[in-house]
Amino acid sequence: MTAREIRKVIKDKAGNVVPLAVAVVIVMLTVAVCVTKFMELWIMAAGVRDAFEEAIIAVVTENYNETYHCVREGYAGGYEPTGNGFYASVDLGDVSGRLERLLGLAKRGDRLVKLNSDGETDFQIGEISVAVNNTAIRTGGEVFSADGELLLEIPLKYEGRTIRVIPIRLKVKARMREKF
Repeated sequence: MTAREIRKVIKDKAGNVVPLAVAVVIVMLTVAVCVTKFMELWIMAAGVRDAFEEAIIAVVTENYNETYHCVREGYAGGYEPTGNGFYASVDLGDVSGRLERLLGLAKRGDRLVKLNSDGETDFQIGEISVAVNNTAIRTGGEVFSADGELLLEIPLKYEGRTIRVIPIRLKVKARMREKF
């Protein structure tokens, strides 16, 4: 349809505009539903990312007593002396347990699952990995840090049925920064 034909249909008083109005309303409702679903996914992912970031920051801060300033000790990482050198001494923390407490998750197999009041899955978390990046002995400029990655799976539902599971890979990094 051309613009001229659309104007003619709209100006026509024979009642032909009713199907067009219904179609416009349906399109607007569809767009509104899509936007609200997208915002729901965005908010869920942001909340999980924030909780995961807090858990990774906790891993770094739990290692504060194993890391030393390179000026004071001559090395800037998490090491402990032995009789003939040093060995790496870092703690990976309990990221899964911390996520369970922060988000109210339940363990189901190798996944952490968030259940709603009806007992249905809101989202699930899996493939949690944490890597502590210890600095090398006697080097300056490097920073003690922890990298974390997880797979967030959010089921996309319509009328109670799962249409598709949306996988989102979240990555966070926390670094040890001296305050003084």
